[in-house]
Amino acid sequence: MKFSMQLERRYYLALVAYAVLGGLIWFTLGDETLHVSGREIKMKVLPAIVIAGFALKTILHWHANRLRTDGGAKKG
Repeated sequence: MKFSMQLERRYYLALVAYAVLGGLIWFTLGDETLHVSGREIKMKVLPAIVIAGFALKTILHWHANRLRTDGGAKKG
């Protein structure tokens, strides 16, 4: 029980950290643009995509771990 509560706390702290990093990226980087495949993309979008990918990976890992430990769908 204590172990799962620590994991849940770490999960929420990780999501908060990703949100803080995303905010820092968005408000710190300027509006410079990069040319990628003939398109102009703002420089702050690329690191934000990377952070969003890490957040998505964390969310998927959390839900997969919960399904594994709960034994799938709960039977009532």
